[in-house]
Order: sequence, then structure tokens, then C-alpha cells
Amino acid sequence: MAWSAHYAGILAKLYRNTGSIGSPTYSHITVCGELSVPLEWGTEDASVRGGGQVKREEPTLLSAPIEFDCLDVITDTNIIALKSAFFANTAVILAVSSGAIADSGETIMTCDFKIVKAETKPAKAGLSMISFRATPCYGTTAFTVSTNA
Repeated sequence: MAWSAHYAGILAKLYRNTGSIGSPTYSHITVCGELSVPLEWGTEDASVRGGGQVKREEPTLLSAPIEFDCLDVITDTNIIALKSAFFANTAVILAVSSGAIADSGETIMTCDFKIVKAETKPAKAGLSMISFRATPCYGTTAFTVSTNA
């Protein structure tokens, strides 16, 4: 399954599960602007004796945070939920899609995330922004990447 380049920037879409785990209902976070998912494998030393003095490494754990900027709209239910999750240190089920989540052929990454950063940015043109960082966490929704049929 290919990871689409559309997971970054303006083409990607971010959703929050407002339903249950067994019957998800995804709410599109429409006030979300820039969005990126910087995937990176951590590495550990895998050097062996007699390896020709070459340090070798093997991938260990995948880092898959979601970094996104949103308009800080105080009446938006998704922004309220993200801020509440940040201050309560509770998980939210988020999904990143390369397009509309229900469309055929769209690639979707989803799991439980904790909001680890909620940084208010200075207002520009009268609009306040908030920068979020969400990282996968232990929970009931396993990390999955899937493509809609």
C-alpha cells in the first residue's frame, strides 16, 4: 500500500472520530490548514563483529506524528475537543486522508492520538492560529493505513 504524497499540505484532510470505535463517525476538521505527517523510522545499532568497520542500523519503531495548523475558532466543536484532549491528556481518534475520507481510492491513516502540542500563534489579518502536534498513543484503535475500495 503506497503512502501518498498528498498527506501533506492543502490536499490532505484531517478527521476526528465523534462516534464509537465500532461505528466511527468522522467529522472533517474544516478549520485545519497546513497538515503534515513526517513518517520516520527510529534506528538501532545492528553492527556485527567483522563487519568491515561499517556501522549498521536497523529500523525499529515508526514515528508517525500529525502536525497541523488550525484557525482558532472558539465555537468549532473539533477545536474545542482537541484543546480539551490536550489539557486532559486524553486520546482522540484521528484520521488523515489523501482526500475525502469516503471516496474510493483514498488512503487513510488512523489510530488513537494524544495532542502533545497546542501552540497559539500571533494573529495575522485578525485571525488567531493554533498549531497542534498529535502523536500515536496506546489505545483501542490500532495504527492502520488502508485504502478505500
